[in-house]
Amino acid sequence: MVFVPRSVKQLSQLPDGRSDTEAVGLDSLRSVPAWVLLGEPGAGKSEAFKSEAQSDNGLRLTIAEFVYSDIDEAWKDKCLFLDGLDEVRASATTASILIQVKSRLRKLGQPNFRIACRAADWYGQSDLEELIGASPNGKLPIYTLEPLTAADIKRILEDNFNRSDAENFIAQAEAHGISALLSNPQTLGLTVKALGGQTWPSNRDETYRLACEALVQEENRKHRDQTRFQPVLKGALLEAAGQVFATLLLADKSGVALDQSAQDDRFPALNDLEPSSPEQAAMTLGTALFVPSTSNDQRLEPTHRSVAEYLAADWLGKQIDSRGLPLQRVLNLMLGFDGKAVAGLRGLYGWLALKSLKAQHGLIKNDPLTVALYSDPHPMDVEAKRLLLQEIYFQTHANPSVLWDLRGAENLSALFQKELRDEYLAALQDPKRDDSTQTYVVFILKVLKQSAAQTQLTNELREVAADETRWERVRRHALEAWLE
Repeated sequence: MVFVPRSVKQLSQLPDGRSDTEAVGLDSLRSVPAWVLLGEPGAGKSEAFKSEAQSDNGLRLTIAEFVYSDIDEAWKDKCLFLDGLDEVRASATTASILIQVKSRLRKLGQPNFRIACRAADWYGQSDLEELIGASPNGKLPIYTLEPLTAADIKRILEDNFNRSDAENFIAQAEAHGISALLSNPQTLGLTVKALGGQTWPSNRDETYRLACEALVQEENRKHRDQTRFQPVLKGALLEAAGQVFATLLLADKSGVALDQSAQDDRFPALNDLEPSSPEQAAMTLGTALFVPSTSNDQRLEPTHRSVAEYLAADWLGKQIDSRGLPLQRVLNLMLGFDGKAVAGLRGLYGWLALKSLKAQHGLIKNDPLTVALYSDPHPMDVEAKRLLLQEIYFQTHANPSVLWDLRGAENLSALFQKELRDEYLAALQDPKRDDSTQTYVVFILKVLKQSAAQTQLTNELREVAADETRWERVRRHALEAWLE
């Protein structure tokens, strides 16, 4: 597999997002003692860390390994690439996970380090203040991972997926309205897998569904031959995998131990998860939905956390809607003291808002930003999308900073619905110029960016772009939407 070198951009600390920095290659940061890398789910943070660790005499560890294992002498005098902050935040019981990270870094003599986290799960200034004391030079710049370029996508398709029709593939994705999926390495790979004899998917939800159907049978030829004409078995395997993933995520476990010698608190045995169908659950472990753990060859982990979240939410949605599982019982395991989804379960929460119609409106009202960023609003009906916009408006006007830390989420077109023209128009024509209003307008412009022509808002977008009373960032997004 070819790794495509990635670019990053330093995150501005200003609310309007202005920044003098240009995108730079990740390799140009090797002389920087400490920094944080943010990106959306599946953006390629882990692969980028693996590549940089190999090239920079470094060592990649998960935050869980770093905090919960004994300090290894091999960690000293190494640049540490600490991955997956968002996955372990809910595990910290006595002290903030970052306080524990800082303590360990100090015990190691404050080596150079890098930390990766999902953008929506980085707590901004509060996280910075907790961690900066471990930086060798007292500085901790924050960078966001840039999306794949067209050239990157073409190279990955050709080299990693053997697609000789890369340019046509990209053109077809644009024609089907899912070109944004290609700029994320994870969803690019899933899109390729989803096209195994199928028609083009129209959204993220369909892409994940088709890809999971391919993954559940991809590795084992005999199993694939036996189930080729048995879609019910394929569905049963996906459901069994969904239950395993749901249990792992809600119990904050890393994976499954195949042998008693490999069991520990992070890797329980399959039987300890009490699957409804042990035989089918065991069969899923032999599929491409699971990959070997780097910590032990007798352990398996989900192929990617976003895949685990998707299938877990699908299983939980069925239990809630059709099989009597109380929603509150699930929420008791997912929500923090503030009533919002805990960081490590935001992906599960977001997908559940799509997969459970009974729970959908309640989940949206409780935590609309998590639903907008971690789910796929595209298949939702117009009332659900209207509710999402309304609740995000309320949250932004109560505290505009909730959106300031989400500047990396450039594509929100899944929230678009032409029947919501009046809502978009009201935002664009709002005469107020306070931070809350302008922040929300940026959000709406991201929703409109790829679909504005369908709402016939051309003149309104041009007026916003020409309005000197607005933030430069508002005008830029309006101009881009108008040009589209």
